[in-house]
Formats: sequence, structure tokens, C-alpha cells
Amino acid sequence: MSSHAADRRRVRRSVAFGVPLALLTAVAVTGTATGVQSDASGESRGKGGTPRVTGTATLGDIPLGPFSNRLLPGTVRDDRGVDLGGIGSDIYPAGRKGEFWTVTDRGPNGQIKVDGKKRRTFPVPGFDPAIVKIRVAGRSVKVIDALPITTRSGKPVTGLPNQEGRDEAPYTYDAEKPLSHNPNGLDTEGIVRAHDGSFWLVDEYGPSLVHVSARGKVIKRYVPKGLKLRGADYPVAEALPGVLLHRTGASRGWRCSRAVIW
Repeated sequence: MSSHAADRRRVRRSVAFGVPLALLTAVAVTGTATGVQSDASGESRGKGGTPRVTGTATLGDIPLGPFSNRLLPGTVRDDRGVDLGGIGSDIYPAGRKGEFWTVTDRGPNGQIKVDGKKRRTFPVPGFDPAIVKIRVAGRSVKVIDALPITTRSGKPVTGLPNQEGRDEAPYTYDAEKPLSHNPNGLDTEGIVRAHDGSFWLVDEYGPSLVHVSARGKVIKRYVPKGLKLRGADYPVAEALPGVLLHRTGASRGWRCSRAVIW
């Protein structure tokens, strides 16, 4: 059986897993349910019953600097004591029991008020979003593989905002110095693995759909018509409906609350 067929088979089983940040939570659905749906409030609901937590597994402390620099040497000079987290932006079965593909978000960020206005801070601006493969065993979560998401020339895409005047202005950790926008930057959320081993990711900046090779290199980014994203080091296609440009707020994209069924 192909790994993709195995993935689909696992998606039809009866225990759901979700990964909020570094915590993996198992949820059992009562009755004969084979899936979990989210209601308008974002709370997971099973068909025929209310889900309940049956156990947890935790990702151990992994310093962000060494993790990032093993993937792309020299990208993170100072991780400011931050550990790897946010690997549960989405999760997809990897074909073996207890193994999953996950994707990080754009990296550590926050907000600080300066002169009454909030500024978006990036404590580790060199962080590069990554596709992370994990194994769940008992109460522990282990990282068994990781792919940095890179541009056509092999450089990190980073998690920095794309366009000045449209996206939030990025600042250093203390909100004192502005950082440069990066047209390659991705705020990754969703992940699906295709038959050929490549990945499809969801990004909130565009919003956009991003096709990534099995090694993590961006093949093409699909953005709304009229976005006019210039300077990216990978192909960009204005193929999504232009109405998506009218979404407001810092997070304009699609957040994935899909539960993966075990």
C-alpha cells in the first residue's frame, strides 16, 4: 500500500489528534463517530457525541537556535531563550502509526505598545518556518525529521511580513527598530502531503496556497488576483479570487482547525 493510501486509511479511524503549540492531545469520540467537526465557536464536536480528552503527550524543550541552525546554518544568531513551539499549526498523518507531518507558524512574535500604538515584534527574525515530522509514543512527542522551507535559490523564506503598507510593520524584540519586509515570508498554517511527496501549505499573509517540494523548496505560491507581490525568489501566480484581498486584520488567511483521525 502506498504511503498516501495509508494516510487516507488512517484519516478514517476513530481517535482524533490535535497539536496546539507543543502539546499533542488525543480525543476519543463517543458512539460510532469517525470524525470530529468544529462548530462556529471553534470547539471540536464529534458526530453523535461530545469528544473528551483521553491522554496527552508533550514535546520536550528544544532550543530554537540549534534547531534552526541545524537545518540552515547561521540563520538564527540569538534565539533569546525561546524553544521550538507552534509546530501544531496543522498536522497530517505520515503513514505510520503515531507519526505525523506538522508545520510551524511564522515563528515567535508579539506586540508592544509604543506611544499608544501596538507594534508587531519578532524576537527571532531569522527563524525559518519548517515542516516537522513527529512521532508520538506514550506521553512524549519526538521530532524525527524536519525540512526548512526555502526559496528557489535555497534561502530561508522567513516568517516576516511581505508588503510595506499592506502587512503589519515588523520590529525587533524590543519594538525599537523596524525590520525589513520580506516578499518571501510565509505565515504558514495548514499542511497536506500530496501523492508525489510534495506538500501544500496554507499561508495567512496573502492569503495564499503554497506548493512545496518534498525537500522543502517552494515550487509556486498562489495568491489572490491583484496582490501584486513583487521580488519573491520563487514563482508567484495570481490565481485565487481577488475578493480575498478584502479580508482585514493581521491574519487574513485560512486557519486550519482540521482534526486528523487516527
